[in-house]
Amino acid sequence: RDSPKPPPERVTLTRPVINGSRRVWLVLAGADKAAALGLALAGASYASVPAAGAKGRRRTIFFVDEAAASQVPPELIDQEY
Repeated sequence: RDSPKPPPERVTLTRPVINGSRRVWLVLAGADKAAALGLALAGASYASVPAAGAKGRRRTIFFVDEAAASQVPPELIDQEY
């Protein structure tokens, strides 16, 4: 309650809680997320790219729009999705 950033009421999950999930889904939209997405998919460290630290026990899926995917090399994109 009374979070300094909107929304004022929210739930925060820690990285260990997120990584305890079988599947983790992340949604990224906009060109401002393109660099972070590319680095996360390329194996960047959690310290430099927080999204890289979210890993499901079975699968991690990034749902992205075209702008967010603009800097991702084609070989890092799973064509099955």
